[in-house]
Amino acid sequence: MISNLLSNAIKFTEQGSITLSYSVKDNHILFEISDTGIGISLKHIDSIFERFTKVDSFSQGTGLGLSICKTIIKALKGNIGVSSKPGKGSTFWFTLPC
Repeated sequence: MISNLLSNAIKFTEQGSITLSYSVKDNHILFEISDTGIGISLKHIDSIFERFTKVDSFSQGTGLGLSICKTIIKALKGNIGVSSKPGKGSTFWFTLPC
């Protein structure tokens, strides 16, 4: 999961920064990958974890990475999500029980 989310952050961040962080909250670990990249519009946020969803037709990939991440996280009894602002960047996060 982390490698896929970092790879996406690198792909969509031409300049600025990418941050990987984690924290322990109650009975789970929260991982966050934040970037200052192109961001995701509100109309795409709800579908970003669906199979074959690509926000940018010019970027490489089949649109399966985030869907696979979601499937794995759910199988491990965790959650995954994203917050984003176009032109400002995105924060992808996931939790895993500990």
